[in-house]
Amino acid sequence: MSEPKDPPVETFDKAYVDNLRNEAAGHRLKAQETQQKLDAAIAERDDFKAKFEIADAARVTAEGAALEAKTSADQRIVSVELKAAALNLGLIDPDDLRLLDTSALKLNDKGEVDGLADALGKLQTAKPHLFKVPADPSNPNPAPVDRTSNPNPAPPSNPPAPKRATDMDTAEYAKAYREVTGAQLRRIA
Repeated sequence: MSEPKDPPVETFDKAYVDNLRNEAAGHRLKAQETQQKLDAAIAERDDFKAKFEIADAARVTAEGAALEAKTSADQRIVSVELKAAALNLGLIDPDDLRLLDTSALKLNDKGEVDGLADALGKLQTAKPHLFKVPADPSNPNPAPVDRTSNPNPAPPSNPPAPKRATDMDTAEYAKAYREVTGAQLRRIA
């Protein structure tokens, strides 16, 4: 019986194998360099991403602060314009503007307050006692208008001073004595 024969082994010459090994080593080095560059790029990307998130958060905060400042400034402008317009209409006390609902008053793009005239007109119609009566050009001496809720007349501006007993003559003294005591004054002889 014959022994089985091994298939013939192919052999490559040493120079060829060394050449293939050097080429594989070069590819491994390039792969390592590429992996290092990729890792560095990922780290740089993550760093930029973190910086972007910080900058974006700062932007959002700044936009919020700017919007808050603009809203506050607009409210101040509306308040000042409202007060000026009310005083021009003859509002007696600017503190009375607290009665007015100012939520509908908005500053438009031109810097004017929308709804100002309507709001003041409604206040003037609803509460005319808060405003001065406009002067009537045909009446140079208008009667003062009582704007109080007190039905009693106002006291005189200069009340009469009481007369002293030493300044009275006998008849005036006797009359004042009767009014105070209800009795006649006796004459002393």
